[in-house]
Amino acid sequence: MAKQIKSGVTLTVTLSSNTTTSELLDDNRNTLNFIDSHHIEIVIIDFSAVNVIELTFMKLYFDLFRTIQVSGRRAYFVGIRPAHALILVESGIDFSGIKFYRDADEIFGKAYAS
Repeated sequence: MAKQIKSGVTLTVTLSSNTTTSELLDDNRNTLNFIDSHHIEIVIIDFSAVNVIELTFMKLYFDLFRTIQVSGRRAYFVGIRPAHALILVESGIDFSGIKFYRDADEIFGKAYAS
């Protein structure tokens, strides 16, 4: 299941490989409710603890990502390994407008530099 860590206006959602589709849907709804009720402005979706990326889950994470963006907040993906990236590229998912970072330090370094 996803673990949420709040820090000011930033929320980090740490993902796990051991999540069922039902749990993921519940986690996504809970995350969106938390973001709204706590006025979170930046959401970091962290894949660093994910051992295996399944395309069904990845599509749900992309839905979460895009929902966060549509609601006027900033969302970032971090921690995707090269082997995972290859699977994602081969999936045909549209990555336009999505930025990926190695870690949160890289996000904040770039976010505050511009």
